[in-house]
Amino acid sequence: MGLTSSSYYELYKKYNSAYKSYKKNQESLQTILDNLRDKSSTKSTSVNSKIDDLVEDLNKAVRHNGLFSSQISDISSSKERSADSDPVLQTAVSNLEEEISRLKQKKEKAESDKDYYYQLYQTAKEQEKDATINTILSMLNW
Repeated sequence: MGLTSSSYYELYKKYNSAYKSYKKNQESLQTILDNLRDKSSTKSTSVNSKIDDLVEDLNKAVRHNGLFSSQISDISSSKERSADSDPVLQTAVSNLEEEISRLKQKKEKAESDKDYYYQLYQTAKEQEKDATINTILSMLNW
């Protein structure tokens, strides 16, 4: 006979705890990643909108000056970039995505293990119950 039902149950609790921990950490990192992307996008959109307004106002104020028009064009081309185009943010996003993926794999393995040990716990519990019944019946000479 294998381990006792209580031993299997302890293993189940261990993997269930690991599963919950990985799940919580994965969800936390996903929230951070979503916020990073959202805030980066919102900020760059806001800054770019202000640059567009500035360029429009400058074009209305100063006309027929080639040098000035060239400088306005330079301003317009230096807009904020999204998280995916900024190298530092891109590295951070990539690292977060890798860690989320790693946690997902660990979570899935822990979930599989907890389900496996819970099934073994149930089986062992039934076997122990049957053994107890058989012991009692043999004591009663049935």
